[in-house]
Amino acid sequence: TLPTVSYSNLREDIKVNELRRLYTRVLETQDVADSTTKQSFFQHWQVLSDEEASHELQLLLDNSVAVAAAFVRGSVVNDDDDTDAAASSSEKAVSSAWGRWGWRQPKRLVGFVRAAGDTALAATIHDLVIHPDLQGYGLGAVLLTRVVNQIAGQGVFDVGLAAPSNLQSFFRSCSFELDREESVPMALQPGWNKLPEEINAPLQQNPALRKLLLTAMDDKQRQLSTAQ
Repeated sequence: TLPTVSYSNLREDIKVNELRRLYTRVLETQDVADSTTKQSFFQHWQVLSDEEASHELQLLLDNSVAVAAAFVRGSVVNDDDDTDAAASSSEKAVSSAWGRWGWRQPKRLVGFVRAAGDTALAATIHDLVIHPDLQGYGLGAVLLTRVVNQIAGQGVFDVGLAAPSNLQSFFRSCSFELDREESVPMALQPGWNKLPEEINAPLQQNPALRKLLLTAMDDKQRQLSTAQ
């Protein structure tokens, strides 16, 4: 039976530690063997310290143009890291006293989606994640609707997403379609910050252009470039 689910579009309702736990729980159930992108994404979150992960997730929330989240109360999903274990003693006492009715128990984040964009013309939806125990109950469709409505309220008219091939039918059922302009999603190669020889050679002959490019790089990229 689906528990009572509440929804929010407020960033302040989303705790970064809850968001990290949701990402981790979802990634643990994904088959990443055939996807180097998923492998890199999974490994990225695994190697970060708690402080680093909290910082990155807070930036993710702060810089998103729209967010939507789903919550349930009580222990209705299985996680190794139980929310109640991290709750304060007062929260535990309240949860124990009213737990049989499901009142006042800590809210648990079980679904999330966000959008990045310019708040004017275009927005791209990212990271639709639903807790594995609650997938298939329609939470994803509700979250998509809420985040699209939030984007539309900003006057943005070009809304897109990158749909995995196995989820295209789901996104079609949520009113998304294949790009009419037949755009093809592309990803930046891992070695993008190493200047290839065919680019580096002309730059060596054009000091002004090379100087301009170096100013746009961060320290690590600049070191790699100057070492060549």
